[in-house]
Amino acid sequence: MGLVGGAGLFAVKYHQRTTNKFFSSLLTVSNDELSKIKYSYLSRGSMSVGVDKTPITDLALRDSFKALAVIGANRSGKTIFICNYILNGMFPWWHRIFFPPRGLFLIGNQRHPTINMWLREQISTTTKDDPWSAMSDLLSKRRNEQRVRLFLVKIFKTKLPRLLNPQPAIIVVDQAEELLKAYRSNFLVFFYNLAKEARDRDLFRLVLVVNTENAVKALQLMNGGNMFEIIQGPKVSRDAVKKSYGENFAQIFDDCNGCIGVAMEYASDNQLAKAMTAKDFAEMKKRTYLANSCLVDEISLEEYSKAQVKVDK
Repeated sequence: MGLVGGAGLFAVKYHQRTTNKFFSSLLTVSNDELSKIKYSYLSRGSMSVGVDKTPITDLALRDSFKALAVIGANRSGKTIFICNYILNGMFPWWHRIFFPPRGLFLIGNQRHPTINMWLREQISTTTKDDPWSAMSDLLSKRRNEQRVRLFLVKIFKTKLPRLLNPQPAIIVVDQAEELLKAYRSNFLVFFYNLAKEARDRDLFRLVLVVNTENAVKALQLMNGGNMFEIIQGPKVSRDAVKKSYGENFAQIFDDCNGCIGVAMEYASDNQLAKAMTAKDFAEMKKRTYLANSCLVDEISLEEYSKAQVKVDK
């Protein structure tokens, strides 16, 4: 029941060498019933995700030059959706056998006084003073592993079969809004530079998972909003929940506003069920999460600009 507890699902440490651990951890849950349930696709503004036969699973992370931010309620299934639908769709099992993909799964938290110290813990083994440079080294190494593919692209260009094209690494930052809350404009500056490197050098694809509109507005400060594609995370389908777990759990799921992780936490605790309703529990969890882990007040352009100048110096 606790499988969808957000980042705990894929708490992976990364080594200085290029690693496949992220995708290995992905495979450990690929047989879980929850990873197979269907999602309902939601449109966001003028976007066409899930509309006119353009499913969200077709997001072209392999070809996109923009970073991606997925927004949705806490514990609504965003992380498991990204891993099992988008990434497994990009790299099916037969592809992984012959051309193992690479990726980093970074987990947002507020335990460290600076964003550099947070990143140093995430990549774990680097001895470099600048952990961002160390991560760039990891990604460059991945690119160098594909020298043959890069050569083939130069020769055959668009005629090269897609399977043989150079393969970008995928960097997923779960709970990214916790980082925004903790480091504010410094987060924006450092991740702007990372997104720009992804776009300019075509080494990797960056995916951030956020929860509120304040986070979206903060990301839109980066280069006038041109660095990120913002998409609405899909919600788990009630019909699939009912089919997998029965009507009683589906009712709890409804009372928890479709947040599958919150519903599972409530259903797994008999004492909790006696103390309050599922709806009250979901409201309490939402209030606590918004207060402790989300960007409560907006980051202004002035604050972001000052941080950018400071880092550039």
